[in-house]
Amino acid sequence: MCNTTGTRSPSPSMRAMRTALATLLLYLGAVPTTARANSYTTNFPKAEPLISEGGGWVTAGTPGVHWHDTLCGGKGDRHVSSVSTTPGYASPPTEPRQFGDALAVLTGTWKPDQTAQGTVRVVSPSGWPEVEIRLRTSPQDATGYEIMWSARGKDETPYLAIATWNGPGSVAPHYTILKQLNGPEYSIKTGDVVKGTIVGNTISAYTNGKLQFRITNDKFSHGNPGFGFNEGPSGVYGITSFAASDSDSGSVASAQVIPDDPRPTSILAMAYAPQNDSISSSDLPLVSGRKNMVKTACASAIAARKPKVAALPI
Repeated sequence: MCNTTGTRSPSPSMRAMRTALATLLLYLGAVPTTARANSYTTNFPKAEPLISEGGGWVTAGTPGVHWHDTLCGGKGDRHVSSVSTTPGYASPPTEPRQFGDALAVLTGTWKPDQTAQGTVRVVSPSGWPEVEIRLRTSPQDATGYEIMWSARGKDETPYLAIATWNGPGSVAPHYTILKQLNGPEYSIKTGDVVKGTIVGNTISAYTNGKLQFRITNDKFSHGNPGFGFNEGPSGVYGITSFAASDSDSGSVASAQVIPDDPRPTSILAMAYAPQNDSISSSDLPLVSGRKNMVKTACASAIAARKPKVAALPI
């Protein structure tokens, strides 16, 4: 009598198809997708005593922001101050009493590699005015990197420097200068564009597109871009525009893809498209290259009637 309780072994062609499918699923899980980048631009279109732009910014005094214990300026004995805006202009306080650095930080979640820039406006500076670009700055405690450009004028010992804000509980003055350059060539004026970038642990500073310095530092691994101004009072000055963006270096570096037919099949298009997004023309080489790899693997396995790689359990 025949035993009908056993399980029939799959045919060679079925095993080949299963192996090809397993290879495809493994490949799909191994190749990272490209995350959408953040970007923000503004010309400060309206007047706000505390910059917000619909919740896009936090500054000292924003409800829920607790920067009071983050001291800066002077000997590390001044509290962080706020940034305000009038149409077309963002600036620090102009009051006669002393205050610490003014700071504004973008909200949301930003990737570690960042670029931020501002366009300078200098009206009547005094004291030690600075336009500052912030990178990887925490909205919670204001720790992060600050690149500062002096707006003092060429005959008043201007400088360009970068510092870390070390946060509550750190040793006074609660910041650390990482690099400083002095000389008339580092003075900034109305219309100048100051920019800072961080990629990995490499931080660069630019004035009007010209590289001013580049250093490496590992203190902060994440945070948000923003801008600020030096302690005061320091006259009337600010910025008239700001832009920031981020990126994720190496997000697709491990995908070695050879472009093929730029017309993806509908199934593969759905498989490789970011969720809730359609495929753009720039995505087609990546999709078609992966399609070519899958077609080749399946065709080779079926032609040989057996897997060319060790069978994977399904």
